[in-house]
Amino acid sequence: MEESLKVIATHQKEGFLRTGKMDWDSIFDQATALVQSVQTKGFGIRTLDVVHVATALELEVDHFFTFDHRQAVVAQKVGLSIEPDNLV
Repeated sequence: MEESLKVIATHQKEGFLRTGKMDWDSIFDQATALVQSVQTKGFGIRTLDVVHVATALELEVDHFFTFDHRQAVVAQKVGLSIEPDNLV
């Protein structure tokens, strides 16, 4: 546990992991808009996966990490850079 906390602290210090207050109303509004849009139709994407994409949009991240193909497709459609990039 202590080693994991050190890794998290290092990632925060290096800017790889950011923490802060979230505007959940905005995130849920974005998630709702994604679900209602063409972006998610026919993909069978799960609710929390859409919230994950909406959170990334809210935080204006540089890279979106996922190993879920359906989530990667939706994230790429809204302009996020996918890592690993061979999923889509």
